[in-house]
Amino acid sequence: MGDKKHDRAAIEKAAGTVAQEDYPHLKAAVEYAKQYTALGENAFGAIPSRFLMPRYNPARDNQVQNLDDGLKKLEEAIKGLSTVAYRMAATEAANTIDLTKVRKIKITKPPDVHLDKVPDYMPLVRMGTTALHLTSNWIASTFLKSSFSGLMLLPTATTLASLGMWLSIQPDDEEIGTVMAGWSTVADELGHVNSLGRMASDGDPLPRSVWDDDARNAFDRWALNFQHEVAQAADEARGAIRTLDDTLLAIQEIQRLMIGYDEFTAVALATLAAVGLVPVLAGQARMAQLFIATFNRFATGVSVAAVTFQAIDYGTKMHQVSGAGAFHKLQINNDPKQPYGTDEVNDTFTDLDIDWLR
Repeated sequence: MGDKKHDRAAIEKAAGTVAQEDYPHLKAAVEYAKQYTALGENAFGAIPSRFLMPRYNPARDNQVQNLDDGLKKLEEAIKGLSTVAYRMAATEAANTIDLTKVRKIKITKPPDVHLDKVPDYMPLVRMGTTALHLTSNWIASTFLKSSFSGLMLLPTATTLASLGMWLSIQPDDEEIGTVMAGWSTVADELGHVNSLGRMASDGDPLPRSVWDDDARNAFDRWALNFQHEVAQAADEARGAIRTLDDTLLAIQEIQRLMIGYDEFTAVALATLAAVGLVPVLAGQARMAQLFIATFNRFATGVSVAAVTFQAIDYGTKMHQVSGAGAFHKLQINNDPKQPYGTDEVNDTFTDLDIDWLR
């Protein structure tokens, strides 16, 4: 195998590379997932969120736990490489890597993802299609519904019922945007975790020339499995973004349809209010207004139900894209009774049963 001290130094260098390159990014991914992917209890409004959270929270918690498992396994792998290096040339004390002293990536609130702030003016027409304006759309419809009572010839609870239902689905653009950005940042950080994958391909910084035996074969299998789990976790984070984006687009379309119908309702009520000023037509105008207001209440109920369904569907899809995760299965310390070559996941590279220094 060559100069043992040289080989030991090369393996220690490889462990340091993982500690300096992979560990900070994986740790950052864990922290971003923990701090910036939790939805508030009313992010989609009171009613939709009540049905969403029991589905979203377990899926999100599962992904966070999986990433945390991965971080722990990476810590064990770094320690394991140091152990391998020490056994390669035990003439000097083992060098351990203090992970509390490796470089740290500053965790800051990620910039929101394409959810625009409410414009300074009150929009009474449909928004543009270049970005999502959930709160703007909701405010536009709320403003229109608030005007209905003033346009009625006779007071009625129908218009208040329509407004009340609409108030129950007030979205929080800022919070939703932060969660989208959080998942995006998680995926980005995981994209930088690739040193182990390079080592498993017999490349720099751990070529076969410095370590080539059965234990190295086990290490390569472990590293490839670990890298696969990293890629899968990144795919799940991107899946969370795609799923949320699809849901928001669907909700925006529901809002736009509601704004359009509210605009029609407001114009119709105003027209009938003018007609009602003619005494002979007042009765018919009042009846027509009641019919239109009642139908608007029905349409609002359908819209609220549709938004709630979209929230439920989002939670269900989050559960689907959130895999069980297998980081926790990538054991560093193999069962002493378990020989190499029988389990591609659990065969590990620090097994004491193999005397790979002979």
